Amino acid sequence: MRPEPADRFPVEPLERGRPKADRWAAEPAPLDGELLSSWLNRYAWANAMGPDAFLRGLRPVLGRNVTDPDSAVPTRFLDFLTRRTGLPAARLTLLQSGAHAWASLGMEMRPAPYFCPGCWRAEPTPYVRWEWRMTPLHLCSEHGSWLCRRCPHCRAPLSLLQGVSRRHLWECAACRHDLRRAKALPASLVAILGQGLVHDILDQADAIAREGIAKEAFSLLSNLDAGLNALRRTARGETSPAVVRRSGLAAVDGSWRSIHDLLNAIPFGGVRERLLHRLQERVHDPAWAMATPAPSSPRLCLCPSAGAQPPARCVRQATLDDIPALQRFCRTLSAVLDKELWLGKDPEHRDSLRDLLAIRWHSFAEEDQPLAVALDGDAIVGVGMVWAERLIEIFVDPIAEATFLPTLLEGITHLAARRGVRRIEARVDRTHRAAFEVAGWQGSGSFVTSPLWSKSLT
Repeated sequence: MRPEPADRFPVEPLERGRPKADRWAAEPAPLDGELLSSWLNRYAWANAMGPDAFLRGLRPVLGRNVTDPDSAVPTRFLDFLTRRTGLPAARLTLLQSGAHAWASLGMEMRPAPYFCPGCWRAEPTPYVRWEWRMTPLHLCSEHGSWLCRRCPHCRAPLSLLQGVSRRHLWECAACRHDLRRAKALPASLVAILGQGLVHDILDQADAIAREGIAKEAFSLLSNLDAGLNALRRTARGETSPAVVRRSGLAAVDGSWRSIHDLLNAIPFGGVRERLLHRLQERVHDPAWAMATPAPSSPRLCLCPSAGAQPPARCVRQATLDDIPALQRFCRTLSAVLDKELWLGKDPEHRDSLRDLLAIRWHSFAEEDQPLAVALDGDAIVGVGMVWAERLIEIFVDPIAEATFLPTLLEGITHLAARRGVRRIEARVDRTHRAAFEVAGWQGSGSFVTSPLWSKSLT
């Protein structure tokens, strides 16, 4: 029996003989999240062509100067693809990374995409995601491993549109090595959590762009990108662990502060609530504490021992010695809220603060109405009081809100329960609702509109 030629390959059957002049022999549909160059590579394979030859046939429409179709292509090229394939232009536009909301946050494209061999081994049709070309994304969340950058055999970067011979996209363009066999390095827990922070921000890209805070988001993503890059270098043995403790982990840990800044740049709305939810979930995630010491967060210290030095960042019961600092805090915060209306605080919130200034200050030291204060060093940054099973109001410096609000709520709850209170209710400012929900409070109506919230302490 005569052996088959080594260069024989399967070709999809044509339904009605040869294709028309304006159609290709086989037309694989783009996959969700696929990169344009990945789709063009699969198109070349399906039509029994090498990537070079296929791209050469598109040059009259694509143009001679376009070297990277993933970054930008002429509109006429997408119109041409629409005519040839019958696919809507909107669907083809999504194959380009710049068409997504993430691009509004200033994300940059890598010279070549990364890849996950684990994904390619598991998929019946391997493809390259457009997000694998974006700078802040270094991990495959599904497999918990670092994305690969180069062919393990010849060290060439992944190239989708080079090569005369017909090849799958998972074959190295330089040496034809099967990239599905590459071994991806497992990522540390801190790296996975850091990548999670990236996704938390990017998932809100549309809303962040509408809020006009893309500059702050870009700064945060840059910090996370630097931290994850340092962690990657250590995983590959390119950097010593000591250096990573100073750079990589510091950058990832520092991103918590950046997220606080980002939250405080958002006056109110759904994006603030969702990001606050995600941040608080991660702050209380025991996996993070196991991976690396989290940035210094406030501690609950309601009953410090006599003569003991309380933590520099804590929530505790106020004493008579705190009265001058409490008065300064209320006056300063009142001036800030009157001046910065963009902070989104309701008029009732500002009125309640003025009422607090007028109280008989020595009364909070009495057993029936203790006051909880949040301290950052020597400064009071938050205060809250329960009176007759009603949270009078909770006030936090906007700059410290994302950090101290959860712990302050916990302190208020502890003080109320100690006095035998079984249920507390409060009128909750809209910028605080996500934090109250995470702390176990429930609104009487919808999450967005309900002003009255309550919590059972039984």
